[in-house]
Formats: sequence, C-alpha cells, structure tokens
Amino acid sequence: MATDPALRIAEEFQVLQARSQDLFSGLRDLASHTPPKAWRPYFQRAFAVFTKLWKFQQLHRLTLEKEESYGLKRHEVGEIASRIGQLYYHLRTSDTSFLVEAYTFYEAIWDRNYFQDVMATRITHVASKRLRYCSRFMIVALLAGRWDRAQALAIEMKRFVDEFADMLDPTDKEDMFRILQLLEREPVRGATTNDDDATDCPPKYLLHLPAASNILAHLALSVKELSPTDYMFFYFSGPGRLASGASTSMDLLHLGVDTKEIVASADSGTNGTAAGNEHLHEHRLHLSDVLSFLRRPFFGVIDCPAAHAFRKIPKLYQASFMFLCSPQEYPEREREWDLARAAATEWEQDILTALVKHDDTPAFLLSILGDDFLSRFVVRFVVCRVVLTHHVHFIKTTELPCCHPDLSDTQWTDLEVISRERFGRIAGHVFTIEPMINEGTHADDHWPDQWTAVTRDGKRSAQFEHTLLITETGVEVLTLRDGHDVVMDGLAPPEHLKAAAS
Repeated sequence: MATDPALRIAEEFQVLQARSQDLFSGLRDLASHTPPKAWRPYFQRAFAVFTKLWKFQQLHRLTLEKEESYGLKRHEVGEIASRIGQLYYHLRTSDTSFLVEAYTFYEAIWDRNYFQDVMATRITHVASKRLRYCSRFMIVALLAGRWDRAQALAIEMKRFVDEFADMLDPTDKEDMFRILQLLEREPVRGATTNDDDATDCPPKYLLHLPAASNILAHLALSVKELSPTDYMFFYFSGPGRLASGASTSMDLLHLGVDTKEIVASADSGTNGTAAGNEHLHEHRLHLSDVLSFLRRPFFGVIDCPAAHAFRKIPKLYQASFMFLCSPQEYPEREREWDLARAAATEWEQDILTALVKHDDTPAFLLSILGDDFLSRFVVRFVVCRVVLTHHVHFIKTTELPCCHPDLSDTQWTDLEVISRERFGRIAGHVFTIEPMINEGTHADDHWPDQWTAVTRDGKRSAQFEHTLLITETGVEVLTLRDGHDVVMDGLAPPEHLKAAAS
C-alpha cells in the first residue's frame, strides 16, 4: 500500500476498476436463458460496484487527472459512464424507466464530449471505444423513439468510421478474419468414428476481449474434448504487452484490452502499483498458467508485441508443443504484404514436402505436419520467416517471427524450393543481384531519403550488380558482357585492358 495519499487514491480506483470489469464480463457472459433469480443478484452487485466507481472518480477527479498519480483521461470517464448505460440496457425487463436511464447516461456522454480525444491516442482499441459507444447510443435512441437523435448519430457514426479508417490501421481485425477462414473446413463424416453423424472438424471457441480466467476456463474445457493424440490449437491476437516489475522469473502478459487503465502503472511506474499488488494482476495471463495445458499436445499462435515471452516456456512434459510468435517490432518502411501472401500461397505444398523430408526435422514437428490443419500454420510461418529474412529492411532478429522450440539453422537455409523450383512460375520478372565486399560489418543503415545505404561501422565497401530476367527455362543475365564471368564481371578488367597492362 502506497503511503502517498494521491497514490492510495489511484490504487483504490484501480481496484474498483478491476472489480467492475470482472462483474461486467460475468454479466455479459451469462446465458440468455438464465432465470431472473440467478441473474438479478449478479446485476445488482455489478451496478453497485459501477455506482461506487462513478462516485469515486467524481470525488477524486482532480487527483486522478494528475499524471504523477494516475493520469485519468476523459475517454476513460466516458467508458465508465458508457458501461453504466449498458447495464441499464442489459436489464431484462420491459420497464421503460430503465431505457430512459440508459438514454440519459448516453446523452450526457455525448453532450460532455468524453470521447473527443480518443483519436489523439493513436491506439486502435482505445479509438474503437467511441465507435462502440455511438452504435449502442443509436440502438437506445431507436428503442426510445428519439428518431432525431438516431439520425444525427448515424451521420456522426459515418464520420467517426471514416476518421478511424484514415488515421489507424486495424490489422488485428484482418488477422482474426483470416484465422477464422482457416478454421473453416469441409467435414468428412465418419472419418474418425463409426458414427456417420460425427465429423473430423474440431470444435472451436471464440472469445472477445476475454479476461485471463476466461481463457483458462475455456482451455480446460477444450482439454476434456480432445483425444490424447489431438493438438490443442490456441490463437491470441491483441495489444498485449509485458508487465514490468513481475514478482517471479517468468513475465506477466497483459491480455485485458479493456483494462488498459488497470495496468498502466505497471508499465510507467508512476501510478504507485507495486509488484505485490496481486489484485491488479487479475487480467494478466501468466506464462506459467499455460504450463499445465502442455501435458497434452499444444499448438499456439501468439500475435502481440509480447509474443516473444512465450519462448521462455520450458519443456516439462513428454507431449509435443509449438508456439508461433509474431515479430516484436516492424521496420518503418511500409511492407508489401500482398506480394508476400501471394508467394506464400504458391509455396505451401512444396515447403511442406521439404520440411517432411528434411533430415533435421524433429519428431514433434513431423507429428504436427501430419495434421493438414496445423501444417498450414507451420508452412505459412516458414514462408513469412524466410521472406522477411531476405528483405532488406528486416535486419534485426527481433523483427522476425520466431517459434519455440526453434528449427535448426539448416532448415531455414536448406529450403531450396523457395529460390529454385519456383523460378519457372514467375517468368518475366526482372530483379538485380548486388554483391558487396565490406571492410567491416555487412549490416547497414538507411539515410532519411530511404534509398542511400551505408555500413553501420562507416568502413568502406565495394559493390556492383547484375540485372537478371526470369525466363521459362532459367535465368538470363542482361548486364553480362561477352567473354566475362558472371561472378567476376564487376571486378575483373576486360581482356584488352589486361593485355595493355602486360
């Protein structure tokens, strides 16, 4: 517990936020057929905590707004009010007085411009809160018969969406959509059992902004549904990050997107959150939480800035596991993903064959490659890794995706199918090969013009290049002079100069 009064207020505010988030998530997850006797007490507890949270922030607003204590933003206040409006909306009754209360809260948020500053954060999940609030307000306005307000909201909503699309790049939604596409497959009935109604399609659970406890509960439920040889597939996409000051040797990974405020102090160190405040860790997934599920075959795809933390997971059990982890950072230059995706589609089957036949492919990976569903993720991961490795702007290892356990170096370099067997399918392409001889390191930096490259140690380099044309039968070197060797053409002098020199 902090001794400074302002920090104590910030800690109490964070505890109330965490409690309200838990109750709100639990209320949202209740089944629609839950009887009123079981549902109403839960609603009353949630409403009581939100009311206390709202009054607390009103009483201590000036203290909470100070950066040295908490740094409360207006959109965070608006989010609390929006949740209270949602509670009224979720109330399962036809009493219009509750609808009026919800409209009142939503209109107060609108009139006070609580979400006006969200685009300044440049954070996708924060900016999207205004869109969610506006859509809920439109629904409540329609139910309340306020057509004028609903029409005005529709116009503003279009402006908000356009502004969101212009200023931000919500690629995580696109990634999730592509993952969902991969999850769909044509069923083969009776493929695994004698039951003609049974199919080989695995069951799936989709969780939106889940708490860590919710993730673990669904993982435990999934384990019961799998046979001992089946792989558990776990995909996470979101703005997760490592929490500093963790009290154990393994890092905490914050997954609670809607509870950014709760863990802000863990990153900045300014809000008085100590490592021992376990009530602030409720929405974080500890790496050790995953260990118990590794007793069975496990396959994870982690797409967040802290994904590399999963490389710390040790091998404790006999069952095989593998984690595909997104890069920790990206180069500033814009990436041509469309071209990479098209190439990955062409190479999938050949790379799969190369991996299966490779002498260094471990047994656990062979078992994964034997699954037509999981093998697609491995192959696409390999394509992404190899392509980015050869990209001029992906220099540091932290800019490359990784896997755990890692593949051997020979497997990354021996995938000849990527460079040779596909030449015939890209006939007509022209590119250059530019070898360099460096006095020192080969690592380079780019000038602000995004064209000039210099070695990082500043030592001299010699460079020449050839232009190559891909044909149906091979490669034609367009810049090769008659009677010159391909490799030494840029270095060796012509024959008449040799004769003159002699």
